[in-house]
Order: sequence, then structure tokens, then C-alpha cells
Amino acid sequence: VMELLEKVNLYEIQTEEERRRFVSALCDAVSFLHGRGYVHYDIKPSNILKRWSVSYGRACVTYVLADFGSVHKVEQHQRTDQGEALIASTVSRLSDGRRMRVGTPGYADPVDDLHPVHADIYAIGQVIRDMFQESVPILWATIINKCTSRNYNYRYQTAAEISRALADIVFQGPKMLQEAYA
Repeated sequence: VMELLEKVNLYEIQTEEERRRFVSALCDAVSFLHGRGYVHYDIKPSNILKRWSVSYGRACVTYVLADFGSVHKVEQHQRTDQGEALIASTVSRLSDGRRMRVGTPGYADPVDDLHPVHADIYAIGQVIRDMFQESVPILWATIINKCTSRNYNYRYQTAAEISRALADIVFQGPKMLQEAYA
């Protein structure tokens, strides 16, 4: 697979339309995984590849999420008799109770090991941030900040919510800006 697909260079994704297509494809892949009860745990630019095809005489790119070595099944949250939450994924804690960090530094969720889906949401935010070489436009910064918030209750709860926020940028961007500055 690695030989047939190209690595994605985030800096080559320049236009707003390309950025939205890229993030939307990433969110679709993550939503697919989450919908089947899995968490990727290692979303980063080097694990996102592109496949080229020709459609109606035009070159088209499809983004593909790869490297499923860290993917794990999410178990439902359980409670102990003392009311403490057990870890939602078997990879979050070792048998002696020590935390085990999964993911790549800079893309791994630094604060939340009780909600493994949020690890992927955090990583999506970091990948989005990496698309911008210079300053991040305010509407994109809003999405990034919500993905990477230290308060998981403020974060997007699903990758599909990120996709909906992208649609809001297209359809309500000027209105959102006016509200942000009001």
C-alpha cells in the first residue's frame, strides 16, 4: 500500500476548497472507524496518504488514512463500586495502573485518557493546524481550538461535528466572523 500511495505534504494544500476537502476526507475516515467502535490513536500527517486517479479527463486526489498499528477497539465506560471511571480502552492503562501514552508526541492527546475518541479529535485539530505555514485564519483557528481544548467537554464529540463546522465556514463564514467580533 505504501508504495502505491503518496505521502501528503500539508503545505501543498493551499486553497480553502482543497483544505476543506482534505479535512472532510480525514473526518469521514475517522467517523467510519469510530462508527465501528475503533479509535485510530495515531493520526498524524505521515499517516495520511493520497491516491491519484483520473475522472472525466481530470486528475483527482483521494485522501486515505493509513497505519492501523495503534487502532484499538473502544470499550464502553464502566464504573467501579467506588464510582471511579474505568479506562475506556485497554491500551490506556497497564495492568499495574500506570498510564500508557499512545500516539505521536504533538498529536497525542496530552490530557484525556478516559475518552479515547477525543484522542483522535485532538489529533485532527493538530493536523489542521499543520496545514498553515503562517497565521491561521480565524474560522480555522476556531475549529482547531475546539478540537484541541484541554476541556474535553468543549471539544467536538465526533469527527462528523468537525465536518459540520467546515460546512458552516462555507455557508456562514461571514456571519460567523461578525458574531465572533460582536
